[in-house]
This record gives sequence, C-alpha cells and structure tokens, in this order.
Amino acid sequence: MTGTIRRVFREKFYGFIKPDSTGEPELFFHKSGLVGVIFESLCEGQRVRFDSVESPKGPRAQDVNVIA
Repeated sequence: MTGTIRRVFREKFYGFIKPDSTGEPELFFHKSGLVGVIFESLCEGQRVRFDSVESPKGPRAQDVNVIA
C-alpha cells in the first residue's frame, strides 16, 4: 500500500499514515516498523509504502519505507 505521513510524534516514536485507498482509516506506525528509514528523518506530508497488518489494537502499518 502507499500513503502519506499525516502526523509524527517524535517524543513517543510513532505516527500515523493516511493510506491512498479511499475510505481506509489512518494507520498507526511505530519506529520499530520502519525499514531503511531513520525515524527522526520522517516529515509530515512524506510519501511512503507500507504493509497493513492486524495487531491487538487494530490495523497498523509495518515495513514502512519512503517513496523516492
């Protein structure tokens, strides 16, 4: 899937991604779910590619990487 970084909470090491798919809710992501990306370099509005996986608290983004 692809989407856009909507919010980044640097002090808590997580954020939210708005998927490009219409009607999909924003997905939570954690620093540990990044691949080849330094968390501190992420910016709101940045385009990313990711997998959506189920977690105990609902869907979240995993294997997040920046689209060049």
